[in-house]
Amino acid sequence: MPDRIETLSKDLLNNPVTVKLALSKPAEKIKQGAYVLFDHQKDDVLVELLKERNVKSGIVFTSQKTNGFSNHSNAEESGHSMRADFF
Repeated sequence: MPDRIETLSKDLLNNPVTVKLALSKPAEKIKQGAYVLFDHQKDDVLVELLKERNVKSGIVFTSQKTNGFSNHSNAEESGHSMRADFF
């Protein structure tokens, strides 16, 4: 685990526990992907991916607080709810 993440977890959590796996890969049913996009493409590509893959629940990581859906109404218009947590 990167030092910054470990420090962050200790700051935010009470008695955090680290679980180490032999292989560093996602669980069998977890699908991961990375996409490099221009800002104006992000909403449309995210909506399309969620629809194509019939995603019921997911986590989207972005490089900045302003990335992801431009605003909550874009998410709601596409039939998805969202919550943003910033650290």
